[in-house]
Amino acid sequence: MDFRGDFKNACEGYLMESICVLLQLFGVSCVAGVIVALFDCDVKIKLLVAIVIPVIAFLGLAFTTCRTALLSAVDRIFNLTVTKQLVFTKIKDDWSGSSRWDNSLICKFYDKKLIVDRRKLICKDEMGKRVVLRSVMTSKKCQAIANKIDANSGWEENVTYGKLSHIILKYESKDDFSRMLNRKL
Repeated sequence: MDFRGDFKNACEGYLMESICVLLQLFGVSCVAGVIVALFDCDVKIKLLVAIVIPVIAFLGLAFTTCRTALLSAVDRIFNLTVTKQLVFTKIKDDWSGSSRWDNSLICKFYDKKLIVDRRKLICKDEMGKRVVLRSVMTSKKCQAIANKIDANSGWEENVTYGKLSHIILKYESKDDFSRMLNRKL
């Protein structure tokens, strides 16, 4: 089954957040390069500061914020998905560190009334192995999932997610609750 359309909807926030982080990094690198160029020092030191520091910063950000977006792009290109029966045991915020003052930049890309953020869903598969899934969702959906988990001491659901990124693409049940969760945000 081709889930490329579901990937687009599910990964949109992660992609936009990564683009913003890379643009911020580019801006900081440019400013750092100009500042270093103004100092009267050895050319080797100028090159070291103008090239090495931005590369280290880029790698650090790539492993925190951009990693999920990159993995979701690989999942989307090769249509890598996993469909499993999982028991959801906990939902919590997914800290990205993409913004200095907020948890994530993702909330900036959607209507303020929606209160959208990154979430992690902690699950267990049929073998008892822990699976951590990711999703961008509204606070309303987050609360509905939390209530479902609390009411049943866990919530069992068939779910399709990206193999590498672990971003939830689709809830497979045909009930009203799953239909509500499958709607965009």
